[in-house]
Amino acid sequence: MLQAKDACYVLVRTSTEGFDLYQRFVDASVPARVTPAPHGMQACCGTSVLLDLEVVDAARPAIEVAPYPIGASCASRAPSTLRATRIASV
Repeated sequence: MLQAKDACYVLVRTSTEGFDLYQRFVDASVPARVTPAPHGMQACCGTSVLLDLEVVDAARPAIEVAPYPIGASCASRAPSTLRATRIASV
């Protein structure tokens, strides 16, 4: 089960990019869901794709071939601790 405290928010510029990235994850059998970006995060459209921390490495190939810039903010195991992490950028 994806939970905000154990998750990585993959940030995109538009909701179209968000749904495209989500479909790329589905095609790669990576569990993900489209969700609003956390309050205060920099995402132009406010849409993000939520990944469980355990599947971030499995998601990297889909992220790396995406034809748009991607950012991410991953929560550590400690509650309420978000840190920005660049996992890929085009």
